[in-house]
Amino acid sequence: MRLHSYSCAAADPSESVRVLSVSGEVDFSVEQRFLEAVETAALEAETLVIDLNDVQYMDSLGLRVLVRAHRLMHRRGGSLAVVANAPLIRRILRLTGLDGLFSVCENLEHALARSG
Repeated sequence: MRLHSYSCAAADPSESVRVLSVSGEVDFSVEQRFLEAVETAALEAETLVIDLNDVQYMDSLGLRVLVRAHRLMHRRGGSLAVVANAPLIRRILRLTGLDGLFSVCENLEHALARSG
C-alpha cells in the first residue's frame, strides 16, 4: 500500500480539505499505517477525502479504518468522502452499508465539489 496526503482548496476558503490517496492492497499488513495516515490527514481538516481509486483489494480491517475515519471526522464536526470507482470496492462499500455512512464518489473532482 502506498499513501499520499495533500491539502487542496475548497470552494469556501474557510474550509480545510485534506485528500489522502491510497493505492495497492489495503489489508491487515497495512492497517496501522492506514489508520495513522488517516489520523494525520484529519488533524486540521474540516473535510477528509480518502481516494481509493487505485486500490485493488481491501479487507475488513481497511473497512474498519474507514469507519474510524468517519467517526473521527463526525466528532470533530467535519465530514468524510470516499472516492471509489472500482466496481469491487464500490460493491464492498454498498454490501456493508458504508455507502450510507459517508459520501462515496466516483472521482476526486466530484468529492471536492461536494465538499465545497
